[in-house]
Amino acid sequence: MESNPSTSLVVALARVFWIMAGPLALILLTLSILYNFNGWLAPQSLGFLMVMGGIILARRLDPTNGEGQPTTLSQIRWHTGLTIAIGLIAWATANALGKLWQE
Repeated sequence: MESNPSTSLVVALARVFWIMAGPLALILLTLSILYNFNGWLAPQSLGFLMVMGGIILARRLDPTNGEGQPTTLSQIRWHTGLTIAIGLIAWATANALGKLWQE
């Protein structure tokens, strides 16, 4: 019988953040930027970038992948690159559309 090592609270919270809470926060911040545009460096825009960084950090704290296997360096790099690319595209698009809609 195979037993799983116990997961620390920090790792469990990091996993919940990078999988669910962080992306949900990014969606809500994107909507806030779209409908309440206050500039590219407004609090909701800076919050978006901070949450995006938090997702990357939380992913690095989680030692396993979705299949329960140890995370490899290439998986972490892939996730980091994808998070940055998609996040910056979403951030820039939300700001551009928010500015356009405010005019």
